[in-house]
Amino acid sequence: MQSLIAQNLSVAYSELKQYDMASQFLHQSFSLNVDSTSLPGYYLNLAELYESTGQQDSLSFYINKLVQTVDSSSNLYFKASAYNFLADYFKDVERYDSAFEFQKKRNETTEEINEERFQQSIYEAKQKYDFIRQQKQHDLQLLKRQRNTIVLLTFLLLLSLLTVLLLRRIVQQKNTLVSLQNTIQVLYKTAKDLEKRKSTESGQEKQLREILLWKFNILHKSSLLKSELKHLEELGVKKAIAKYDAIVYGKNNESQWNSLIESIDELNPGLSQFIHKSYPQFNETEFKVCLLSYASLPPREIAILINQSVHSVNMTRTRIRQKLNLQEHGADFCDFIRNHYNKGRVEG
Repeated sequence: MQSLIAQNLSVAYSELKQYDMASQFLHQSFSLNVDSTSLPGYYLNLAELYESTGQQDSLSFYINKLVQTVDSSSNLYFKASAYNFLADYFKDVERYDSAFEFQKKRNETTEEINEERFQQSIYEAKQKYDFIRQQKQHDLQLLKRQRNTIVLLTFLLLLSLLTVLLLRRIVQQKNTLVSLQNTIQVLYKTAKDLEKRKSTESGQEKQLREILLWKFNILHKSSLLKSELKHLEELGVKKAIAKYDAIVYGKNNESQWNSLIESIDELNPGLSQFIHKSYPQFNETEFKVCLLSYASLPPREIAILINQSVHSVNMTRTRIRQKLNLQEHGADFCDFIRNHYNKGRVEG
């Protein structure tokens, strides 16, 4: 470290042209040096220093030392500098053969340096190219793995969703079929009981009215049940609904609506015809809503029976009040029709 510091101080003093101090520190560095491979460098520095101070004897001594050792150096940059110095020196002392020889060595060393730099550039470019290629391959592999992961997760998500929907549908279908079977059994038993009571006790007005109420209730609840089941499209459900229709409505009934009208007319003789004749301003939907409202069905159940929304049923009820000129808030058009209906029966 001391040798290196002294050598650097010598160079600094040489640049300041304080050659005495430069010579002092250079000799101090030379005396502390233990690396024989650095001797040519010291010879060159001493030769340059004595050339600057004009000490020809010392300059000649170190020139000879430099000539003897410069070829042994492995530092191409140092050798190029030393050959250049020696070529200039021998040219100045008119020893042109030696000057030409060292100039030639300088050129050869320069070519080696350029070749070395070129090879280093090629190596660096190759290293950079290999790094970019490997990085690109890594990015492509990473992208491929991410894409495969996304596809797999999407597939698993869709499969899970499909499984949940399928299980839910199976459970709903099973519960609906069980409920339908139980309802069919109850309705079948009830219908049989009603037929039996109707045939044996048809002479008593009170019991007949009870039978008619039961029949209307059965038809009403049956319609609600069927509307809940009609969205099922499986073959088993269709067969169950067909069997259900045969038991509840019979094979000769035209439709569920006709059965409901028959039941309402049995409870209220001639009511459907009375509404048709007395209120011709009603359209078909208004007629149905009016008749079912008269039978004390709430809007939600009316909507199911006529295949309309609850909102549409409520709007139809409003139109009925308007066509009947019922301006009073909360007026019940069923009471209005009932009064007219009962009055007509009394007069008749």
